[in-house]
Amino acid sequence: MSLLRLQQSYLESLEELSHLQVLMETISLRRTKDNGLIVPLKTIENYYVEFSKEELQLYNIMEEKAKHVFQDYVDSECDLSKLEAVIITLLQLRQLCIDLGLCASNIKSKLLDENIEVA
Repeated sequence: MSLLRLQQSYLESLEELSHLQVLMETISLRRTKDNGLIVPLKTIENYYVEFSKEELQLYNIMEEKAKHVFQDYVDSECDLSKLEAVIITLLQLRQLCIDLGLCASNIKSKLLDENIEVA
């Protein structure tokens, strides 16, 4: 009896999958190089930023955090659930380089915890 239920659920899931595939074909557009997609050449620009004393302190704190987060990711044998934390930390470091105003309030509160003055 359970084998019959398993077979029936498998057939139902195949039906649902085919419905999903039809739906995706109608709403999505797949582009390949053969479709004449013109992609601009990759350009890399380096910007060198000079931090104030306070910004440098915060960046150093965040850099240490990033090292720990990345080490946790490596220690977990590159567990994809921890990859999000790595990417978020890298984004926070980049935001610090651009402007402290881009950073979330939890980073600013870290400044207050470390007694770093925020403008």
